[in-house]
Amino acid sequence: MKKLWKKYRAAILAVVSGIVGFDIGEAWNQARTADEPSPAVTVEQTTSTAPAQEKEADAHEPDAVALPSGSATSAHDDAVDYSALDWCCGGFSAKNAKPVDGVEIANLKVSSNGMSYSWKSGGCEKLGASSKTDASCLACLFCKVNGKWVGGKFDWISTSRTTRDFANINGSYNGWNPKALTSAKEYAFVIVGKDGKKRSNVITCGR
Repeated sequence: MKKLWKKYRAAILAVVSGIVGFDIGEAWNQARTADEPSPAVTVEQTTSTAPAQEKEADAHEPDAVALPSGSATSAHDDAVDYSALDWCCGGFSAKNAKPVDGVEIANLKVSSNGMSYSWKSGGCEKLGASSKTDASCLACLFCKVNGKWVGGKFDWISTSRTTRDFANINGSYNGWNPKALTSAKEYAFVIVGKDGKKRSNVITCGR
């Protein structure tokens, strides 16, 4: 029975197709295909993760950094290039001493018998002295002779002592020549810690 149906079905479709003008078999197949569900299409979704934004560096740099207590001051505080001082007198050399922040002297005055100065800031305590009256720092004088700064240690000094006499220099103390003192027209003075490592600024005056 099924074989007969297939045989006559094909003949019927052929006749109808010729009358109507289109292929009923093709239409039948298209209708069946349209009713079938389309295969699922898997779309891979990628999630892009933006890189974490880096923190912007602070463009502001401090114009100046405060120096800790005991650190060196700038060289322009010296009235004379410290390296030009010749430590040929006094039996002591502090050529490698470093200036200490906040230790500043001023107003040097020199006569034939002695000298005086004043404190602008700080004191000998920052150079190693235990108190204002502790005379454990060194008074160092230099005389400009023939274009050279010659001299060195000539006495002990403290913050409270702002005058010193030249008794040691005039007594030819430890290599000092009194003639250097009397012949010079310019003088330089600096205060140094007894260990020779720390110092004040260098000040000068004429006679």
